[in-house]
Parts: sequence; structure tokens; C-alpha cells
Amino acid sequence: MTSYLPLKNETVLVTGATGGIGRAIVLRVAELGGHPILHYRSNEGDAQALLEAIDGHGTLVRADLAEEHGAKDLWEAAENSVGRIGSLVNNAGIRATTRIEDDFDEWSQAWEADLRVNLRAPADLCRMAIKHFRAHDGDASSTSPAARRQGATPPITCLTVRPRQAC
Repeated sequence: MTSYLPLKNETVLVTGATGGIGRAIVLRVAELGGHPILHYRSNEGDAQALLEAIDGHGTLVRADLAEEHGAKDLWEAAENSVGRIGSLVNNAGIRATTRIEDDFDEWSQAWEADLRVNLRAPADLCRMAIKHFRAHDGDASSTSPAARRQGATPPITCLTVRPRQAC
């Protein structure tokens, strides 16, 4: 573990924490002294194993971002668990698995879930994060190396709070 802990005492909400990229983010946040909030949808076993991998220095929060109020439920559960949240990493993502030949309702449900998880939930979480950051004398910044390189919507959006500085 590094002796420099830039995230010491900071809480970081990571959506999709149990997947490959999410897991790596959680491990790095913990290594840098942060308190990761591990979001998972259904695989509690993987979430528990990841929490154990960081010696229990994190918080588990279950939410289904494909549900209508999934992002709101996630944010509120995370905030109720830890109080102040310092950063948000929107990492969760799915891919619609439907075919042209499928029933229209099945097709529509798959795409609705895809849009909720990949578009609506990150937007809703960013909105809640910005309001939360402002209420805690912070300011929001959004970073995305992929967007700067490719000029496209990034798979990961990160919002971080920082204290407001006096002029």
C-alpha cells in the first residue's frame, strides 16, 4: 500500500463495482485511502468478496439501475449509509440483449433497461451528486479521458467534490 493517501477520509460511490473495471476502481480507491461505496445489482457474493478484499473498509449498497427510481434509490441508500459522499464514478453498464425477431414488448423492455442503466442513471446520479456536493460546500468537476481522446460519450463519468476556494 502507498504511503501517500490522497483519498484519505473521502467516500467514493462506484456504480457497477463488482465488474472488472469497477472492481479495479474500488481496489485503487481503497489503496489510496478512500472509503468506497460498492454498488451492485444482484451479485451480493462478489460484492462481499470485494469488500473482504479491501479489509471491510467500504460500504455495500444494492440497487437496480434499470428500475425507474433505481438511481435515486442508490443515491439515497449511499447517502444514508455514509453521510457525505465525496466522489461519484458512474461505471455500471449493460447491453441490450434482444433480437429483431423478438416480441415487441421484450424488445422494448430490453432497450428501456439499456437506456436507464447507460444513460438515465448516470445523468440522475450526476444531478444528485452535484446537488449534494454544493450542499457540502463543494464544487463538481467531471472528467473523462476517453471523451477528450475520442470526442464521444465516455463509458465512465467521474464527478468529484472539492472545497470552494475563497477569491
